[in-house]
Amino acid sequence: IDVIATYGNVKAVFQVKKYAKPVGNSAVQEIIAGKAFEQAHVAAVITNSTFTTSAKKLANATGVFLLHYSELSDFAEELGLIETG
Repeated sequence: IDVIATYGNVKAVFQVKKYAKPVGNSAVQEIIAGKAFEQAHVAAVITNSTFTTSAKKLANATGVFLLHYSELSDFAEELGLIETG
């Protein structure tokens, strides 16, 4: 886990990858384990790159969010963690 964040009763864990190539299954596996260990509500992998098809399938099957770093504000808003005016 690279980042653990809490807001109210919501605990989120994040794995951050700065890659030149697409992010694969290992990052998703790491955050699945981190979510269980930390008993978090939300888990996400954040990157500057893209994700492999297999990483997308694993994330979809396990409820892990896959995000490009540019999507962070929208993601926080979607979870109700921030408000936009």
